[in-house]
Amino acid sequence: MVTIQHVSGKAPDYSTYQPYLNKLDEFFRICVPKAKLAVQQTWAYEQGSQRLESLGYTEQAEMFADVKAAYDRAADSIGADFIIPSGEAFQKMIASGVEKIHRDTFHASLGLGRYTLGLLWYLMLTGNNIENNTFSDFDEEIEQDKISLAKKCATEAAAEYRK
Repeated sequence: MVTIQHVSGKAPDYSTYQPYLNKLDEFFRICVPKAKLAVQQTWAYEQGSQRLESLGYTEQAEMFADVKAAYDRAADSIGADFIIPSGEAFQKMIASGVEKIHRDTFHASLGLGRYTLGLLWYLMLTGNNIENNTFSDFDEEIEQDKISLAKKCATEAAAEYRK
């Protein structure tokens, strides 16, 4: 398994992916021809973030729409086996009322953000159910209702992106 992603600040702009994306794809196909290739979709910055505004966005949903379109195009252009929809999982958490999933307005929070991403990666890489997962060694405390919500949002995001 090989996973790749773009730097979040450039991720909304597909023109910044090339020619590097194709060169990386060629390299992986030569070095590990039997490996599956996954593209991790990054996420939009937190609403109100100075970084969000520095990219020209006033709404984080606008940034995510561009991120999603660029990653979809990137995955298609190299024939990736699948996308790990981290940004989609974050959007689902935000839409469900979670106010804080970033730790510094752009990185995943050490508790709920990372937990959601970990659940999603596990789902996408193994296909195994996460409902009965009892992992609880978090870097930041997570309330039980948020654990259940993370499982729900990760499951929904994974289901939308499975081929």
